[in-house]
Amino acid sequence: MAVWATDEITRTGLLALLASGQAAVVADPADVVLVAAPRWSPEVAARLLWMAAHDGPPALLMVDELTPDQLVTAVHHRVVGVLSRDTATAAKLARSVHAAASGGGVLPPDLVGSVLEHVRELHHELLAARGLTDSGLSPREIDILRMLGEGHNTAEIASKLGVSERTVKSDLAQVTGRLGLRTRAQAIAYAVRVGVI
Repeated sequence: MAVWATDEITRTGLLALLASGQAAVVADPADVVLVAAPRWSPEVAARLLWMAAHDGPPALLMVDELTPDQLVTAVHHRVVGVLSRDTATAAKLARSVHAAASGGGVLPPDLVGSVLEHVRELHHELLAARGLTDSGLSPREIDILRMLGEGHNTAEIASKLGVSERTVKSDLAQVTGRLGLRTRAQAIAYAVRVGVI
């Protein structure tokens, strides 16, 4: 367990608290870094970025407040937990350190929604960049699976879509490969399950 703070008084106080019986934190110094500051700042962002760039341990961030954008930046810099300086207790700090050291994470309830929204946006952007919908299928793949489900053969599907049979077969092979499916029936079942047909 290591502590980095923007001022020596905070750093000394946190080290004393972590060493006391109240927090009872016993961790290898390389397991977690606690980064403490009154507020998010370029200095804090630079410290987190430096630690992440040097494959440092995961970080816990203790600040008074954090905007959703700052939280996203912090997460990109390997922050696995955020604690409010106002509400942090010795027990919360100890639980957070142990969670971070064991691969877990800690977020205040008011920030969880921001993280989930960011993940949803990233997921959508990544799929869109590959020409896929939120279902993981392209519009043409959805059309092919819908027509297969209706009983059309490869030649009929190719004719209706104005593409070659080879293209239809290739699209089906990409779907089954990308989704780890073995048969066309499994691909149709997947499309039904995700609600696109």
